[in-house]
Amino acid sequence: MLRGVRVLVVDDNQVSREIMADMLRFFRLDVTVAASGAAALAALHAASERPFELVLMDWRMPGMDGDETAQRIQSDTSLTSQPKIVMVTAYGREDVIRRAEHAGMDGFLIKPFTPSVLLDTVLSVLGRRRVLENTEALLHAAPAALPMVRPLSGAHILLVEDNEINREFACELLRSEGIQIDTAENGQEALQMVRAQVFDAVLMDIQMPVLDGLEATRRMRALAWDTTVANRERFARMPIIAMTAMAMVQDAEKTRAAGMNDHVTKPIAPERLMAVLSKWVKPASGGISSVPAVPAMPAVPAVLTVPAAAKPQTDREAVPQALLELASLDARTGIRRIGGKVAAYCKQLQRFRDHHRDAHAKLQQLLTIPNLQPAAEYCHTLKGITGNIGAGALYEKICEIDVDLKQGKLPADSDLGALYTLLSQVMADIDHFSAMPSAPVGDVAPLPPADILERLGRLEQALRYDLGAAEGILQELRTGVSDPTLASTIQELAQKTDMFIIDEALVLIDTLRHTLQPTT
Repeated sequence: MLRGVRVLVVDDNQVSREIMADMLRFFRLDVTVAASGAAALAALHAASERPFELVLMDWRMPGMDGDETAQRIQSDTSLTSQPKIVMVTAYGREDVIRRAEHAGMDGFLIKPFTPSVLLDTVLSVLGRRRVLENTEALLHAAPAALPMVRPLSGAHILLVEDNEINREFACELLRSEGIQIDTAENGQEALQMVRAQVFDAVLMDIQMPVLDGLEATRRMRALAWDTTVANRERFARMPIIAMTAMAMVQDAEKTRAAGMNDHVTKPIAPERLMAVLSKWVKPASGGISSVPAVPAMPAVPAVLTVPAAAKPQTDREAVPQALLELASLDARTGIRRIGGKVAAYCKQLQRFRDHHRDAHAKLQQLLTIPNLQPAAEYCHTLKGITGNIGAGALYEKICEIDVDLKQGKLPADSDLGALYTLLSQVMADIDHFSAMPSAPVGDVAPLPPADILERLGRLEQALRYDLGAAEGILQELRTGVSDPTLASTIQELAQKTDMFIIDEALVLIDTLRHTLQPTT
């Protein structure tokens, strides 16, 4: 369908340029690259006999930026054919989107993006879209409306991920779809859990300590031939889906060879994840019993059709304007990745600040070790996290360093300096936002003591039996309590909950009850 279509990739960053070109070549497109706006214009003029149909244009470039280059292309009457132009940006800001639309762009892409999102944008812009059944309404809905369409509701999935922040992002997103989630922090834990209970699917990270995802998958599949295991045939049919920060063809081949059914790239695009899960998990028709045993992966990943000019849909959420104005973070993308939950996104920003403020120093320390593998593994972790929270420029710089490390090369001092600068900007933005007083959502009246007590009762139940429900109740308490003493205790309660210190959180609930209940 796309074989031979000519595409021009314009990006001053060599790593980004080559990654995008490799993705497009995998989809059989004829790709040419240009490192600047001037080079792009020259390439278009040189291609008069076989003109380009599509230009993927980086927005921010030195000299002639993407806007100016696109305008020159559109006004150039000497070109034999006008290509479609897609603006590519790591920022995803509203002003960039408006500028792209005003300039008459045919679409835009927000970095980081997955191969499936790239392919779908190309198909959309060229008018050759493939539509996945029954998903159009889901994609046009705002995250707040997503729970209304839950084809996966009731499914029971095991999420295997060693990084706490990535695990939280995935859990929040999946729970917003009505999916029941159990988690494991490495392949060995996952192996024990699948032997103990039945799951509709396993989402498996690849790079993990103790036992990595590929070896864990091999051992799970091997259980199908172990005569000492009860109901062993389920291990041949259980869908196992890889989660990887890598997106090269050979990586997909490795997951398939290990026995995995499919894969999604990190940072995870919600629509891609739901499309893949919908393909393999059918809870209404008996879950894994209807899944064929480890079929071959398709040559091209499943694609969800998203209009090329569609904006990230978080406008109906109560997203603080101050959060949207943070220069180093694309909050809309981060919120979308965590199921549209603003409070959960803010919590992960704080967690990133608390655990990775010294990421630059830690990476430099790892680079002193002769073996570069630990440094590469740390970059792998940072890529997933920074992509999830929407730190686009920082994510891109980590990707550049990661490429060097995978080639056995030390990163340049200039790249490490840029990493420090970008990390500092992200931390400063998070610090600035966290220091701001919490703005009430609308005109929220203070809760009377009886209503606070009622919510404390629900919170106790959540802490004992359903931790996923605690965040919403805590948010109601934060916005509904104005007394400084009570507010301070509730903040401490939230911190204990966030750190999973449940016993101490329950003690604080009792303290609040005694404070609020009238004395007789």
